[in-house]
Amino acid sequence: MNGEQQLDADAGSGMEEVELSWEDYLEETGSTAVPYGSFKHVDTRLQNGFAPGMKLEVAVRTDPETYWVATIITTCEQLLLLRYDGYGEDRRADFWCDIRKADLYPIGWCEQNKKTLEAPEGIRDKVSDWDEFLRQTLIGACSPPVPLLEGLRNGRNPLDLIAPGSRLECQAFQDSLSTWIVTVVENIGGRLKLRYEGLESSDNYEHWLYYLDPFLHHVGWAAQQGYELQPPSAIRHLKNEAEWQEILAKVKEEEEEPLPSYLFKDKQVIGIHTFSVNMKLEAVDPWSPFGISPATVVKIFDEKYFLVEMDDLRPENHARRSFVCHADSPGIFPVQWSLKNGLHISPPPGYPSQDFDWADYLKQCGAEAAPQRCFPPVRTPTASWPLCRAAGTAVLPLLSMLLL
Repeated sequence: MNGEQQLDADAGSGMEEVELSWEDYLEETGSTAVPYGSFKHVDTRLQNGFAPGMKLEVAVRTDPETYWVATIITTCEQLLLLRYDGYGEDRRADFWCDIRKADLYPIGWCEQNKKTLEAPEGIRDKVSDWDEFLRQTLIGACSPPVPLLEGLRNGRNPLDLIAPGSRLECQAFQDSLSTWIVTVVENIGGRLKLRYEGLESSDNYEHWLYYLDPFLHHVGWAAQQGYELQPPSAIRHLKNEAEWQEILAKVKEEEEEPLPSYLFKDKQVIGIHTFSVNMKLEAVDPWSPFGISPATVVKIFDEKYFLVEMDDLRPENHARRSFVCHADSPGIFPVQWSLKNGLHISPPPGYPSQDFDWADYLKQCGAEAAPQRCFPPVRTPTASWPLCRAAGTAVLPLLSMLLL
């Protein structure tokens, strides 16, 4: 039974809902909370659209009826550190504001709404011609997107823009060059329940992905990359080619307003990999993400993506378990990684012994281990693990990896 089915079962069982006290729970279980810094994606979703150097029009703190231009110095969770323009490098008047509560406006708002734009009293005498000062300081200035600021004033988190019914493009799990349109069914803090376009709610092909997952993109991404929009192999058999093309044509005709690009500005940039076919490595099995087993690079799609298959030595026919990876995929590791980090590696099905030995296995297979240079420089279980994309909703307890 998966997590969602368990929740449904509990909901219908008549059990009284009990509010959880984290403090009591941690004390009773002798546990400690995961450090806040391990969840950098939470800060990211609140900061989306804001960056140091951007300029805003904000109320003057000593005179709320007047406004002045301020520059974002830094961001921290939902807080912005601002400095009124005209203070130069003087940090003494810097101030913090909460993006969820403060009245923040894009450049030009005061002029459009006939509001007074006047320098704060502390610097009013520093410049003789403030109009000329503004003309100079606003050359090439960048302001946060208007929809973002309007949403915040209405109490909306930036991620609320990814509402049910929104469309995105998703690369196939087993073929990175195959991309299809998905519709957002549910959005829980940036974790999106997605349904392939053309399938009904009764179909069992809905899946969860975090909105910054490197395999999830804004509409139009596939065309920009030269990739073809086609349904993944897992659902292609459900309709004939003519029906899929009809679905695609209908989506294009509707021409919905795409989600703003700033929502995805912090998405991981996929780098160039150096893997080759037949290289061996260790991998978390997406279909059984509770351990690590040997795997093989079986296909190179392009300079960014490659296909990894979990090793299976059984002679009889069996379903191949393969998945797309990139150089920074968090679920793949160099040979001997488990041993070096004190973790157990599960032998592939059909292996003649429970004691797995990489040296013997490589010799037996006539294969080479993927060199260390193919992987990111730091891979330790004590680091703040990134979100892992594998099957979509499971957890690898051994490594405390949150799988979204």
